[in-house]
Amino acid sequence: MTAAVTLAALGNGPTFSAYAGATTSVTTAASTKVLFNTEEFDTANCFASSTFTPNVAGYYQINAAIIFNGGTTTGVYFITLFKNGSEFKRGNQNAAATNDTLATVGSIIYFNGTTDYLDVYAFQNSGSTKTVGLGSVITYVNGAMVRGA
Repeated sequence: MTAAVTLAALGNGPTFSAYAGATTSVTTAASTKVLFNTEEFDTANCFASSTFTPNVAGYYQINAAIIFNGGTTTGVYFITLFKNGSEFKRGNQNAAATNDTLATVGSIIYFNGTTDYLDVYAFQNSGSTKTVGLGSVITYVNGAMVRGA
């Protein structure tokens, strides 16, 4: 019976999804916080100003994707999850494609439910500023609690 109660409580843990509805400019050779200013849902009001700060301690599956606009160019492009202001997990690193360049990352992350927070950063070193594409399909972040603390 205890397991059923735990699973029911888990199903009510913080869950969110947001995407880029405005452009983020990513300066060459600098990590830049990506702006996810359009929420699809935020069940516990834990996502604000493009930052996720869960109010329940536990383990969360976090996923993010961005697309760099820019056509043919050189350089390296990637996406990074920052926990509490520090690089935590880096996504796939891509050399520039002949068109736009996609970068993704996903990880299970422990949050303490009070002070821990998450931001998503983009990096590229093409030699010029690039923009991150818009829309719920190509530039997004989402997360859900998968296990309590």
